[in-house]
Amino acid sequence: MSAPHAAGPVRRSAADRLWRGYVVALTGVGLVSAVLTWGWGGPTSALLAVGVLAALVRCCLPEVPGRLTARTVADVGLTAGAWTVAVAGLVAVLRLTGLFLLLLAVAGHPAVRRRLRGSPPAPVVTALPAGEPDPAQPDTLPREALSDLEDEALCQAWRRSFRLLETTHGAEERASLAELRGRYLDELDRRHPDGVSRWLASGARAAGNPLPFLADSDGPP
Repeated sequence: MSAPHAAGPVRRSAADRLWRGYVVALTGVGLVSAVLTWGWGGPTSALLAVGVLAALVRCCLPEVPGRLTARTVADVGLTAGAWTVAVAGLVAVLRLTGLFLLLLAVAGHPAVRRRLRGSPPAPVVTALPAGEPDPAQPDTLPREALSDLEDEALCQAWRRSFRLLETTHGAEERASLAELRGRYLDELDRRHPDGVSRWLASGARAAGNPLPFLADSDGPP
C-alpha cells in the first residue's frame, strides 16, 4: 500500500559508494585467485558450506533488524560464502599485500569511518514494556512482536521511528528503519483497514499519529 514509510529515499554518500565498489572488486579478485590456486572444486564447496551455515545462523536470529525473507537469507549466505573464499584466495596469492587490502576494506567500512570521525552511533533499539512509553528515552522502540503490541504502543513506535530516522545517517540503518516503519503500518492496516484509510485520506504525514482515526474502526476478525 502507498504510505509515508520514511522521510525520503535512502542515498549512499560518495565515500560509501566508493567503498562498496572497492569491496566488490576485491571480492572478485579474491574469488579468481582462489579458483586459480585450488581449481573450482575446493572454492565452490567452501562457498556452499559457509553459505549454508551463515544462512542457518541468520534464520536463528530473527531479532536482527530487517525482515526475514528467502532473499535476505540467500544474500547472507552468498555474501558470507563469497567473502570466505575471497579472503582465502587473496591471502594465498598476495600474502601480506592481500592482508593489507583486506584491512583497507575493514577500515573503510561506513560504521568504522563514522566511529573514527567521532560521529554518534546509530540509535540503539531497546526493549520497553508492552504499550508503555519511556519518558526518559523518548526514541526507544519496543522489541515485542508487532501482533503483541496494543494500538497505542504501535502508534507510538511509528512516531518514534520517524524521529530515529531523522537522526540516523547510516544508509543501512536508515533502510532498516524504513522497512520497520512499513511493518508498523502494515500491522495497523491489518487491524484497522478503514481507520488507516481515513488517516491516509486526511493527508497523513510521516510523523503523524494515526491513533485517533483507529478508535471507531473495526479490528481484524
